[in-house]
Amino acid sequence: MSFEHRTMVELVEVGKRYDTYQKPSDRLKQLIAPFTGSTRRYAREYWAIRSLSLEIHQGEVLGIIGVNGAGKSTLLQLITGVMAPSLGQIKVNGRVAALLELGAGFNPEFTGRENVYLNASLLGLTKAEINQRYDEIVSFAGLGAAIDQPVKTYSSGMYVRLGFSIATSVDPDVLIIDEALSVGDGAFAHKSFDRIVGMKNRGATVIFCSHSLFQVEAFCNRVLWLHEGRAMMIGEPAKVVCAYQEHLDLQLSKSSGQSQPYQSHPVGFDVSSNFETSGASMAFEPGEGANTSIESLDQTGASIESILSWINNDPPARHLALRSGIDSLHVRVSVRSNPHQPAPNLAFTLHANDGRTITSGANWLHALAFDRDANGRAEVAFEIPHFPLLKGHYQLSIYLLCQRGIHLIEAALSVCSLDVSQQTLEQGIVRVDQVWQNKTPLKPVERTLG
Repeated sequence: MSFEHRTMVELVEVGKRYDTYQKPSDRLKQLIAPFTGSTRRYAREYWAIRSLSLEIHQGEVLGIIGVNGAGKSTLLQLITGVMAPSLGQIKVNGRVAALLELGAGFNPEFTGRENVYLNASLLGLTKAEINQRYDEIVSFAGLGAAIDQPVKTYSSGMYVRLGFSIATSVDPDVLIIDEALSVGDGAFAHKSFDRIVGMKNRGATVIFCSHSLFQVEAFCNRVLWLHEGRAMMIGEPAKVVCAYQEHLDLQLSKSSGQSQPYQSHPVGFDVSSNFETSGASMAFEPGEGANTSIESLDQTGASIESILSWINNDPPARHLALRSGIDSLHVRVSVRSNPHQPAPNLAFTLHANDGRTITSGANWLHALAFDRDANGRAEVAFEIPHFPLLKGHYQLSIYLLCQRGIHLIEAALSVCSLDVSQQTLEQGIVRVDQVWQNKTPLKPVERTLG
């Protein structure tokens, strides 16, 4: 769908500075310095955003990535008007709704109902408009009777559900989403992404800040990589995500003596599902998912029931020893989902022990859809023939995603350890096909000097 090439958000040489002080008394000295004629500065300048220029257009989904402290949240607060820039100009066209810090804008003493009216009015709705949308807001948030309880009694997930429902109910021209959405439960996150996609298709502009590189690449039209307040790169998602991942890997190699291991979910998702093995059959089951009824699957969407991993004709095992280029890895996954809902998708990653993703795959990348029975059960298998990774230790993880392959429903992390050996002397991570040939040397061309 095409929309008018209208600029919804424009930043021109924007900077945001904070003053930091070593001691509380230094703050006081800095305040009275102009009156005493002193030119000394007691404050140290910290620039959270530096000389940033940016245009975001109608109907665009802009992803923002960067490590903690890169300036992502500061940028979002500048766009929403929560704080003013120290330098530069920011122009925003249309109504802006934002889901930033958890519980931001809520009065903890008010009930959920009262906070609906408070927040929606702050976003520009009249009381009559809120009355018209109230039932839909509460229904989407799924809070039930809790809507009449003080929000200080809410869990983090309830905060997110109510905040998102209010923010998206006002038909914003610009929707801003920070990491807060990742706190919500899986079923709500799935429903939320459906709503965001619908808003995008209707022409809304979405600014999406996330640590999930997979989600950013799959969902966004452009990506901005921030580092120490500066725009390192902006452009096509695949290129920016690749450059950012290379930066993270380089930082990892420089800090090989770090006290904490490299933390990176293989496909960039925050995951909370717990899986346990039920014996030698390698059946990994979520705590409540395996025996879930069809009715409850209306809420949970889908679940992984078992995962079997083996090489060649060997029986399933949790630890597999493979010979690089010789043995083939086989994996079979049993999934159950609501047969009345779109079929989910399955993905896998192979990652090193430090968390770096080596490779990945998914059924939709091979044009394979789930073949489910009447109860919503399906078995999907994949094979990695002549295992191409070179000697080393690797982990296999399995993921269940929504029908779009964007939202994570469940994850089974490190369900199988792979110890790979090799009989040859290649160095590196992966074996690549090669063709070597003898070639007849070219005859030298004789030249006559005249």
